Amino acid sequence: MPRIHVDGRLDELPVEPQRVVREMADELNPLIGYVFVGAGTPLNVIVANRGALFLRTDGGAGTSLYVKESGDGLATGWVAK
Repeated sequence: MPRIHVDGRLDELPVEPQRVVREMADELNPLIGYVFVGAGTPLNVIVANRGALFLRTDGGAGTSLYVKESGDGLATGWVAK
């Protein structure tokens, strides 16, 4: 599974921003594969397991949040909330 990788370029920043970026990476890494963000519907596009979330940047009322309710490992089973 992909991970947020913090490379040596971070060392060029002051200590406090380095700490914040490293903490953010540590917090976000467990969510990779479970939280997705993008435009359009995730249905038949995003492959995920039940419980995953999709935040739709171009959605409206009732179509800004999708929850994967069925079809583990498939691009089906997304339900708009």
